[in-house]
Amino acid sequence: MSIFGVLGLIEFEAIASPEEFESTRAYTYATHQVVEDAPKLQWLAPDLEEITLRMGWHQNFTSPQAQYALLVTSAELHFPLPLVFGNGSYRGLFVIIAIRQQILWAASNGTPIWMKATVVLKEFKPGLLAFLGRTLAGVLGSVLPLGISPSAPAQPGVSALTATPAPIEATESAMAGEAVDFTTVSHETALRVPL
Repeated sequence: MSIFGVLGLIEFEAIASPEEFESTRAYTYATHQVVEDAPKLQWLAPDLEEITLRMGWHQNFTSPQAQYALLVTSAELHFPLPLVFGNGSYRGLFVIIAIRQQILWAASNGTPIWMKATVVLKEFKPGLLAFLGRTLAGVLGSVLPLGISPSAPAQPGVSALTATPAPIEATESAMAGEAVDFTTVSHETALRVPL
């Protein structure tokens, strides 16, 4: 059976491919009111793409409960998931923002035999600093103090965030109570990096 697409670990097979695939791309303009004239529009940016997928699962081909549980677990992890189609085209990173479940046929004990789900995805485009900050904070936490070590040469596959620079001694003028400003502090002291 061919694969229609993959969202993270969730596979959509041709037999249970989405019955509906709808994509919305919006574009944001700011409206500026002008005295005694019509409002003016100013282009800001494209909005994030939103995709609605409606798919069905039948007990003869897969476990509807397991597929639905995987979908809900993926949504509750709050991680962006790659959306890749069976032809190899990569659509981007998406987060699940809504799931609607419909059980069309169930066994006498309540086990779903035929289920449909509507999933709303929103494109995820993290800013580099937000992404790195959240990732490093989650991985490292308070276990490892962060700092860039200028003494270690760059090596492929090795992070520069491996050591905390030694504290810099206070200058005599700062110890004497004098005001410290940008003219009294060298760039090596301020940046902890020789230029």
